[in-house]
Amino acid sequence: MKNKERIKNAVLAILIISSICLTLNIWFDKKLWPDGYNFFSNITQKLFGQKVLKNSGSLSKEKLALPKQLVVNNASKRSIFYENDDAYDILITPVKKIFISALTADSFTKSTLDEWNAALKAKSIFVSYPVAYDANVLGNILGVQKVKTGGVTIRDFVISQGDIASSNLYVYIRNHIDGSIKKCSVRYDKKEFENLLTRHSSSTTGDLPYSFELNFDKINSASQNVTISPDVILSINRTTHSSLYSINPVFSRSDKDFVPETVNAVLKKFSFNISTARKYTDPDGAIVYVENYGSIKIHPSGYFEYKAIAPDKGIELPVNNNADYNDIFTASLNFVTDFWTSVVPQSELNLSLTGDIVNRNLSDVEFTMNYYINGTLIRDDVQNSLTGGITPYALTMNVSNGKITSYKQLIRIYYEGDTKIENISTIEALDKLFSSQSELKNTNVKEIFPAYINNGGVYTMSYAAKSDNGKTILIK
Repeated sequence: MKNKERIKNAVLAILIISSICLTLNIWFDKKLWPDGYNFFSNITQKLFGQKVLKNSGSLSKEKLALPKQLVVNNASKRSIFYENDDAYDILITPVKKIFISALTADSFTKSTLDEWNAALKAKSIFVSYPVAYDANVLGNILGVQKVKTGGVTIRDFVISQGDIASSNLYVYIRNHIDGSIKKCSVRYDKKEFENLLTRHSSSTTGDLPYSFELNFDKINSASQNVTISPDVILSINRTTHSSLYSINPVFSRSDKDFVPETVNAVLKKFSFNISTARKYTDPDGAIVYVENYGSIKIHPSGYFEYKAIAPDKGIELPVNNNADYNDIFTASLNFVTDFWTSVVPQSELNLSLTGDIVNRNLSDVEFTMNYYINGTLIRDDVQNSLTGGITPYALTMNVSNGKITSYKQLIRIYYEGDTKIENISTIEALDKLFSSQSELKNTNVKEIFPAYINNGGVYTMSYAAKSDNGKTILIK
């Protein structure tokens, strides 16, 4: 009897332990709450009294396949939509379907800038990605087995209703490198496409003109020291945005010290032995950890820098020796996601690519990213207290032959406030740009877009402008 009791007690103990383990697994897999509910994010929300930003939890291909903006043109009517707009969710499915058909089209013909501009003014959808992609990389992101566009780099394209006599749509694809344009015919229900345009174009073209419609793509006065690319969409009216706040999870202001859990998580992700790594403090207040093959410098601002002593001593990505650019690209994105999950588990990831994905030299690949909210850039520039230099990217990652040789990131959690802040119109921003003596003087601006700017800890709205030579400035 005693043996039976012992067996029963042992079995009961095992069942209890198993139950506890399963319960913990369910909690961390977030299955006890509805989809989209994050226990840790909601605890943070209660602590800070605000809504922590919750975008995609990873830098997935599904997220990267989302364009930055969709401009619906319907002759005299026009509207622009971003990822947070309800209409965007309705439009994105047919847009992706049509674009995939274009990437796999059997034949293309040359087109012209005049034809491109005419399509923008007629009945069409103008689609722009936040960065330019090599066509094969973009095809891989969209799940296309074989891209037939040839060796082009794509950042934007136009889906046009085309000729009335034709039963097909036209898709215009522009090469981001040299500006050349190709077009192809795509089979799609034209009535359904026209209904989309009718339902989702509400503003007049005068409220949302393209640069070429206002002749800003040409020098028209002595006060205009830059030109604006023809298809840059401009806003005549001011816009409102949610207020923005941030949390630095690296350094505690109340304790005036680094948060041990966050620091240890950073070190662990880069395979540093916490107990044996040599540690010292820099004159600027940053802490530095040194091991045999690299160093990590963590600043009180939340910005940290990892550097390998040599390219062959970097952090290995899980790719084989025959890895191509797509493999390196995917593995790098996964590393960023895993790093964020390890270091800041209470907040979901809202980083997006900032630099173009066009360099196919595997011996030296660089990826740059910034934080975004609802498609709006957050410029939380970091200034080096010793050199005075500005770091415009939230994340910079260098990979050489499948190994991370350098990694820099500002670790920061952003959340929306309940109040609204107003932004000036694009036209007002251009007035400031034309009258300034900025680095963009005597250049062509290829992009101008709204951005949150950190002004001494307070986030305000303004615009960022990027020239065709790659320089980006903030319009203040």
